[in-house]
Amino acid sequence: MVINITNGEIINTKDISLHDDILEELSFDRKNKKLHLILFRECDNRKISMFFLNVVAFEMTACDFWGESPYIFDFEYIAPDERTIIPKLFERKENFDDPACTLGYPEMYIEAEMTFVSGDRLIIACESIVM
Repeated sequence: MVINITNGEIINTKDISLHDDILEELSFDRKNKKLHLILFRECDNRKISMFFLNVVAFEMTACDFWGESPYIFDFEYIAPDERTIIPKLFERKENFDDPACTLGYPEMYIEAEMTFVSGDRLIIACESIVM
């Protein structure tokens, strides 16, 4: 399944539930702007790969605010008026005004947030997600 700006809100449905999955691995290929997550789904004992393509930014905390836990609590699509990373990128782009910048336009990206039972978060801004 490919998730992008046209169907991003599907992330907020039961079709894309990651609740109680475990994030086993995160790797970022900077050259190709690809973030790869490997999740483990305990309920049916299988691994799931998620690819975030044309990643323009991501940020993650790893402080175990609510205590240590490897489990995902929620995965959410962030509505355009609630986004935090994408607006910052375009503000910075305006300040630099460099034609070499590869950042497109705000409407081509989605922003999604994974919240962990530990209280930590992973927020990703990208063009598409492949599951």
